[in-house]
This record gives sequence, structure tokens and C-alpha cells, in this order.
Amino acid sequence: MVAVKVFREYHSNGNESTLLRKRKQDTVITREMHLWSTLRHYNVLPFLGYCFYPPDSDAPIFSLVSPWMRNGTLTLFLKANPKADRIKLLIDTVSGLSFLHSRGIVHGDLKPNNILVSDERIAVLADFGLAGSVEGEPSALGAASASISTEVKGTYRWLAPELACSMEGCRATIKSDMWAVGCILLVR
Repeated sequence: MVAVKVFREYHSNGNESTLLRKRKQDTVITREMHLWSTLRHYNVLPFLGYCFYPPDSDAPIFSLVSPWMRNGTLTLFLKANPKADRIKLLIDTVSGLSFLHSRGIVHGDLKPNNILVSDERIAVLADFGLAGSVEGEPSALGAASASISTEVKGTYRWLAPELACSMEGCRATIKSDMWAVGCILLVR
């Protein structure tokens, strides 16, 4: 079984800003696909490929394909399994994050909904749409990350305080990823 990440489609009404948003979305999707396809680690959700959905449409939507994780997100898994080994799941998460950081990549949107749990109860990182490069480090993202990784986005509940202010020059870092890990520790 597989999971298909279908992106919302921007409908063009001829408005230039809509077309620009669509181009930017296409760039982000292509960038995520390129990055994700290079990541091979036990604690990173495997990338299987891409498709266009629906396939018989005049305007199919670009979609990314991964293995189906029956246990769902970390949040859902912990609710369904209150006695689960949280320390092991945290170690899995940090192991995947350490792998990203060793490759010069910052996740940028680490939260329980972007951590999935496999049938073997292994935590795997997912959703690399907001990933960026570690400042001053070469990364698997290459030059394509420069314009996107400087924009601060993410989910405020898991966002480091220095990123929540949206100041000029703020960007996700290894430290902000680790802040998110600390927030995840507090999940009940």
C-alpha cells in the first residue's frame, strides 16, 4: 500500500499573482521531491516516486508517493498506544534529524504530524516541503534552497521563539529543529 501526497491546486483566473503562486508551488514541490529522493535513512520516510492525480484529468495535480504508514502520525499513534515506548520514538526522531543535519539540511517544520510511525513502531521523518540548508553549510538542497529556505514558515506551536517573530533574516536552524524536538517531548 502507498500514500499519495496530493498538493492543492491553484486555479488560474488569469491573475498574475495566481500564476506566480502556481509557479512558486511547482518550484517547492519539485524541490521537495528532489531533496526527499536523495534521503536514505532508517528514520526518514522512503520516497517511492511521483505521479499526476487524477491521471486522466486535463489538469492533473503533481503528487508525491511514499509507503503507507498504517500507524499514522506520532500524535495518532500515541493516542492509540498510550504505553508505547516514547523514549525509543524520540531516539528514532533525533536519529533521523541528526542524519538530515549531517547532510546540511534543516527540517524546518518538525512536529508530531510530520513524524510517522511504521508497522515496526519506528518513527520516521516526513514532509520536507519547508526543509532548508544549514547556513554556511553545503547541503543536498543545493542552490535551489537559497530563496525558499530563508522564509520562516511552520506551525507556531512547534516554532522556536526567534522564528515566530518573522523578522528579516530569520531562518530555520539546527537549533530551531532541536527546539521543536523539545516541544515534541511535551506531547501527551
